[in-house]
Amino acid sequence: MISILEYTPIAQFALGPDHRITHWNRACELLTGAAARDVVGTDRQWTPFYTSRRPVLADLVLENDFATFFEIYRGQEAGPSNVIPEAWKATGYFDDLGGKSRHVFFLAAPVFDSRGRRVGAVETLQDITERVLAEKRLRASEERYRFLTENAADGIVVIQDERLVFANGAAADLFDSPASEDLLDHPLLNLVAAAERGAVKEMLRDLEGRKNAERSVQFRCITMEGQEFWIEAHNRTVDWQGRPAVIASLRDATESRRREEEILDEAETLRRENVRLRSSIHERYRLGGLVGKSAPMQEVYELILKAASSGANVLLNGESGSGKELAARAIH
Repeated sequence: MISILEYTPIAQFALGPDHRITHWNRACELLTGAAARDVVGTDRQWTPFYTSRRPVLADLVLENDFATFFEIYRGQEAGPSNVIPEAWKATGYFDDLGGKSRHVFFLAAPVFDSRGRRVGAVETLQDITERVLAEKRLRASEERYRFLTENAADGIVVIQDERLVFANGAAADLFDSPASEDLLDHPLLNLVAAAERGAVKEMLRDLEGRKNAERSVQFRCITMEGQEFWIEAHNRTVDWQGRPAVIASLRDATESRRREEEILDEAETLRRENVRLRSSIHERYRLGGLVGKSAPMQEVYELILKAASSGANVLLNGESGSGKELAARAIH
């Protein structure tokens, strides 16, 4: 066991039944700054970590004193190991351990003799400073991002596997959801009008298959109350927790769509009015291939113009040679 402890790159030390250090490997020297020659054979395993005498994790495991362990390490991610039977784990922060500020993960396991009696303990120490700092940076970044998204006027959602995995407050308001959390893990297509689902599904699949792809679309959605409304979505592919996703900024486009439809209706109304005005002009002498200025011909011209302004199908009846083909061409 001693040979293995010496050459492992992980900091480890061992205690005997009298709580004296029996081994302090090279990695432990480098991590703690304490030389093996100064601590082996002593019960001063606490000195690299604390300013006054107190039991370290290996001491408590050796005594099987879980109550004291939990009291001392409360709030330090303390608890039984999920991997090693009868081992306990905890974390700690030290301003100056081995000449550096460090976050350390501790894991201690008992050593048993052939009769099952605890005759020692081995403690492993792992420097997790970089991991802790990275997690803090990530949390800070997430907090900044959440602050920006929660205060954005537009709805912002992240879609992964056709489900909402992130939504801000503005997105919740768009869909009449009590809170953004109520939208999470919600199938996106359930919030899209039935007629639009196929196109939206195709768009998402196309976007998630490409990197840094962007697309802006408008489609009809459904609120949590079942009301339809138009939405304008600016979509971009991103990586979300290591997997492809689409981030979309959403804006209610119902009013702009209504104005567009009003403009189109107004243009059609003006077109038809123009045709009607033209059809009201009397004394027309020619229309298309038709020539004539008599009252009956004026009536024919007016009927042709009215038929041309309509979207209905037109049926022309008359004897052969009466000019049906000329009238059809004029309508066309």
